Amino acid sequence: MGEDVTVAAPLELQSLTIRELVAILKDHRRYVAKQPGGVRADLRNRDLSGRDLADIDLQQALLSAVNFSHAVLTRGKFQYADLFAANFHDADLSDAILARADLRGARFGGARMIRVNLAESDLRPGAVMQAEPSRATDLSVVDLNQAKLKRAKLDHARFANSNLRDANLSRVEGEHVDFRGADLAGANLEGARLKHADMSGANLRGANLKQARLDGADLSGAVLTNVDLSTASLMGAVVSRNTAIVSPSMQKRLDSHTVWLSSNGAKGERLQMDRQDLKGAAFAGLDLSASSLSGADLSGAHLSRCKLVMADLSYADLSDCDLSDADLSGTNLTSANLRGATLTGAKLDPVQLKGPDGKPIGRACPTNLTDADLRDARLDGADLSRAVTPAH
Repeated sequence: MGEDVTVAAPLELQSLTIRELVAILKDHRRYVAKQPGGVRADLRNRDLSGRDLADIDLQQALLSAVNFSHAVLTRGKFQYADLFAANFHDADLSDAILARADLRGARFGGARMIRVNLAESDLRPGAVMQAEPSRATDLSVVDLNQAKLKRAKLDHARFANSNLRDANLSRVEGEHVDFRGADLAGANLEGARLKHADMSGANLRGANLKQARLDGADLSGAVLTNVDLSTASLMGAVVSRNTAIVSPSMQKRLDSHTVWLSSNGAKGERLQMDRQDLKGAAFAGLDLSASSLSGADLSGAHLSRCKLVMADLSYADLSDCDLSDADLSGTNLTSANLRGATLTGAKLDPVQLKGPDGKPIGRACPTNLTDADLRDARLDGADLSRAVTPAH
């Protein structure tokens, strides 16, 4: 496939009757099978929006600027097809095959593309009219769960907030690809070349990044739990203190604590990491209730939405820590360093204590901030009225 180009095309799309489409597909099947009388399907600039075209076979067809919006294209065959600047907005392409297709400038907003095969496809920018600037291929907010994109060309493609769980992106190539907020958990990015990719806020938990080249990439705030970066190239990449990196050994301890909580202490093991160095730890959204982290260094840690009910964080260093929307009900924060920490929307309610029979005993355990350092802390939306606060 060629470089980024533009082509002239009519402004208005042409409609097509069912009879016309059936005839075109019949001739196209002969063309693909190399039978006499076969004619390659030419549906350029046609309007096929809203059609039920499940199992359609348009491999090798000319389909530039076709409107497939809202169409059902499940299990469709589009390999080697010219789909330059095609519109797949809100279409269902689940289990479809678009391997080696020309998809430059195509639009997929809102499309459903579970298990779609995009291997070696061209997803670089393109534009239909010569007067238009090249348009990035848009796959934002698209369900690409288990999609196959091996060796695809992705320059400037947009995958922002899309579901790419367990997708195969091995050996893809592209510069300035937008993966902001995308879910890439379990994805295979082995050997990928994604220079200057924007992966800020993306979930890469358990992703395979062996031999990946992410030079100049933005990984700020990304979740990199259970990710091996030892062979990845990150020259000039932004990996901020809020980037969520958790080692395999730490993950085991966290998993054991989860079991301990769910079994009421019968199984697993309570998380006890008093006075440990946990700077920049990535515990966002985890349930660390009743854990013991007294005196731990959690400066710059990512604890947003974390559940820390009845946890012991006394004397802990939580400076510049992100505790936004965290549940700190009944948490012991005595003499904790919370200077510059973000507690926006944090919950600091007392916890009603219960006896062995599970019934309330009439006493409550408040969040304890005695002698805590709250200088420069952000407390917007955090209600400290029922907490034990530092003496003034």
